[in-house]
Amino acid sequence: MALFMVRPLAVSYPPLKLALGHYDTDETYFFSSRSDDKGLTHVLLQNFGDRDLLCANSNPGLKNSPCWHTDPAPPPGVQDPCGCQKCPNGSVQAPYLANRLGHRLLNLSALRLEEYLLAPAEKPRLGGWSFGVSSPDQDANSNISKPKTLAKVWYNQKGFHALPSYLNHLNNLILWRLLPPTVDSRQYGITVYSHPYGGALLNEDRILESIRQCGVALCIVLGFSILTASISGAVVRDRVTGAKRLQHLSGLGCRTYWVTNFACDMLFYLISVCLCVAVVVAFQLTAFTFRQNLAAMALLLALFGYATLPWMYLISRIFSSSDVAFICYVSLNFVFGLCTLLMTVMPRLLAITSKAQNLQSIYDVLKWVFTVFPQFCLGQGLIELCYNQIKYDLTHSFGVDSYVSPFEMNFLGWIFVQLASQGTVLLLLRVLLHGDLLQWSRVLEIRAKSSFTCQDGILQNDRESQSALS
Repeated sequence: MALFMVRPLAVSYPPLKLALGHYDTDETYFFSSRSDDKGLTHVLLQNFGDRDLLCANSNPGLKNSPCWHTDPAPPPGVQDPCGCQKCPNGSVQAPYLANRLGHRLLNLSALRLEEYLLAPAEKPRLGGWSFGVSSPDQDANSNISKPKTLAKVWYNQKGFHALPSYLNHLNNLILWRLLPPTVDSRQYGITVYSHPYGGALLNEDRILESIRQCGVALCIVLGFSILTASISGAVVRDRVTGAKRLQHLSGLGCRTYWVTNFACDMLFYLISVCLCVAVVVAFQLTAFTFRQNLAAMALLLALFGYATLPWMYLISRIFSSSDVAFICYVSLNFVFGLCTLLMTVMPRLLAITSKAQNLQSIYDVLKWVFTVFPQFCLGQGLIELCYNQIKYDLTHSFGVDSYVSPFEMNFLGWIFVQLASQGTVLLLLRVLLHGDLLQWSRVLEIRAKSSFTCQDGILQNDRESQSALS
């Protein structure tokens, strides 16, 4: 059970503010403007210079512009010190602005943006913006005085925080553009924070944990099958060693023997149930501890012992050794428990994957047929608790509470009724169908024969006396 609960330790990390320049102190990003509407471009240049407009004209074609800089192009065929051919840098020909923080803003309005992005660069380009992009829904031949344009965000998927950072900066540009001219834009803005994963279980991890707890359910079935087999072996040992006969000779009735023996065995069995429940609570297995699941599991284990011990008492007479009885009990528990579970799980899984109605009908029939075995009722009840938890984990993130109380009759209520009725019927059979009933019938038969013999003797004596008088 401890192996099923191995998980990373949860660590609390501070929230991370997502903004430009998050990855590098001299980060490089770009923009492209393809429209006469220079509103967002003007806001971007103004914000890049920290309220100081570094260049009022975003047109990079002006050769005499003092604000746009261009790095010299390297000569073709440049080689590294190792003698390898070095590809030319595609971003050196793009004009750029540099602010006091060391960041660079490339102006790609006069370049082909796709070719620039495909060209190699010395430093990774994490993102940028395109302003005035034509809407794909707009007809090229439509006569619209002011066509609809879009703003596009580019991001590098190798930068895990690039998408939210650059998208949020575009939202801030739109916000600052809509502010009145007399308002300081630095007083307004949208800030995005990332809350790092601290090791707590995600929704997918919770679902996988519930699936793994189905293995814990099978381990519980295995353990309690061995437990009931070891408890019931004491009855065979009493009969083989003669302890049972001595108790009967001492005046203990057969019915009293079975009732007291069952009460004592149930007492020891319930102690084991309490220990199992304590272990489940200590490991916080959500499939068995969530809401009413813990009470349902405890009742399921208690009724399993109540239904299993009497039928083991019924077949105890056929064994000549307690060791042989223990092995046979364990084997029968495995066959009636695990094999019947596998015979019902396979049609259920195939019905879910293939959507076949006939397989679902087979599963429903087998589920009702196998309820005559207490071992199947225990395993099926624990797996249904896991399945109920999986459904809750799947729908809880969408605001839907699909949890079903395990005490409802259409869920586990029928299993509780089956186990209680089986235990009661089998215990009554064990108490009533005992050897003293056969002995009592033999006593009645002997008494009847003796009465008939006495009557025959009296008649014979009367006849003899009458013949003597005559």
